[in-house]
Amino acid sequence: MIKTFSMIVIFSGLLIHCQKNEDNLIDGVKLTGDKNSDLLLLLAASDTCNRISSTNKSFIYSGNSFVICGNTEETATFTVPVGGTFNITMKAGIQRLVATGCSTRSFDFNVILYDGTTSLATSTSSTSTSSATLTLSASKTYTIGNDGLVSPSNYSCLGRTPSSGTSDFSITFVKI
Repeated sequence: MIKTFSMIVIFSGLLIHCQKNEDNLIDGVKLTGDKNSDLLLLLAASDTCNRISSTNKSFIYSGNSFVICGNTEETATFTVPVGGTFNITMKAGIQRLVATGCSTRSFDFNVILYDGTTSLATSTSSTSTSSATLTLSASKTYTIGNDGLVSPSNYSCLGRTPSSGTSDFSITFVKI
């Protein structure tokens, strides 16, 4: 989210100097009326991760790199069609608990790559990335889980249960 916001700010600054052009980048869709501006906005708004959800839990490596992200307690499976050595980069997510009149509590929650029940790699922070170089086997299914999400109902401030907000963890696979 911070990355997307930063891209929007940078592109907005660049767009100030762009000349107005009434041709639409996508026929029938007028965002700003300028093809260059529309393209930059579409790129900045696009999501580059494969998001874990209750209905999207199984991923197969494709392309030069593959990013999986999430912010729920759901686990996912990940398979590589062709085995080999991969550089794996991970960043923890953040959970924030907020209640009116109370201080915000923040927790990191880590992303973990498992082979069965064995942890192969774990993120360590939401403010920096951690990495590992691993050999993954062809057609083997690995599990992506997380640890550290808390239930807001376990907390109270001034008699109120806080609301919970999260930012994504991410795990990126790049075949070497």
